[in-house]
Amino acid sequence: MNYELRDTRHKSVAVGVFRLLLVVAVVLFAVSCIEKDLPRPDVNGEILALEVDGQVGAAVINSSQRTVEVVLGEAVERHSVRVSRIVLTEGGSCGIAAGDVIDLTTPQKVVVTTVSGYEWTISATQSIEYCFEVSGLLDDRRVSQVGRTHFELHSHSAFAYLPVGADLTQVTIEALKLWPDVEGVVLSPAIEVGDVVPFRSVSMEGLVAVRMSPRTTR
Repeated sequence: MNYELRDTRHKSVAVGVFRLLLVVAVVLFAVSCIEKDLPRPDVNGEILALEVDGQVGAAVINSSQRTVEVVLGEAVERHSVRVSRIVLTEGGSCGIAAGDVIDLTTPQKVVVTTVSGYEWTISATQSIEYCFEVSGLLDDRRVSQVGRTHFELHSHSAFAYLPVGADLTQVTIEALKLWPDVEGVVLSPAIEVGDVVPFRSVSMEGLVAVRMSPRTTR
């Protein structure tokens, strides 16, 4: 009789434990389902740091405008810029990574994705010191140009002025740099500092204009 009672108690305890474990499992499953259904908090997708090969100084990052500006050395080919480092908001992703090569001849749009997508603009300027200076002859006297040279980079053109009456058929090139110091690039026409070059007045007397056509020999 005592054996039967003891056995019954053991069975009751086992059933009770099983029921408790079942309840705990159901509760944990319900909690996990609720957590999955809860929306993730949205975090701003930001570019925190960006470095590219040939960069001069640190990138300027504007989080409110979502822009990144980098300055490139003059020997960098802007159409083929290698990304050496990029840091995003934790958990964020975007279409570029370290080692990728991007074209920065025009501003590039990049979407940084966390929960939502945030569009950023990456742009570049190039640190190039252009120069074009001339001198001429006026009444058999050597005269310098008047004022500073005006550059139109999109057309690779430079405009300088000599005093009215100067002989534009005897213009001496005193300084010339209209293209980055990149190996394998030549200019046409092939004029150099010290050359005496005939020019034609374009729109007003005394205006000296030169238009260079860069091309690569590589």
